Amino acid sequence: MQNSGLNRRKRLNSSSNSLGGGGQLVPRKTLGSRVGLKARSDKKKKWYKEERIPFVDDFLSRHSRCEFKLWIHGTTLDESPPWNWTGVIITSCGKSAHDVHEIFPQGRGGNAIPVDGDERNMIALCREHHIYVTQNPAWSRLKSYTR
Repeated sequence: MQNSGLNRRKRLNSSSNSLGGGGQLVPRKTLGSRVGLKARSDKKKKWYKEERIPFVDDFLSRHSRCEFKLWIHGTTLDESPPWNWTGVIITSCGKSAHDVHEIFPQGRGGNAIPVDGDERNMIALCREHHIYVTQNPAWSRLKSYTR
């Protein structure tokens, strides 16, 4: 005889665990007891303090504005002078930059500081656009903000 799973379903629905109904929903952990990210090692902290932070400060002093490009689609080509032949205005954000975004991230073999002074992997972004780029990876790859 084949098991229909009725007993298991009854057991799950009658209990007050997270799989079934019946009981009050209570979070397992309070906000203060959340398990956070793993702490940086002492070696990584030293590298971050001695190399990454000075690089970020220097990079943002030279690239003080957000370099995020906005693509605004137009309805016709002959509306106003800034339209290009595709009917799209391409403009920069222009807000103050607060973050250095790595186009080729460390997790995929990129560098967090430039090698031999090559900064083509870095772009200065405001916080809002840095969050947008990191939370939308498919769009970021399409627009070449991430590789």
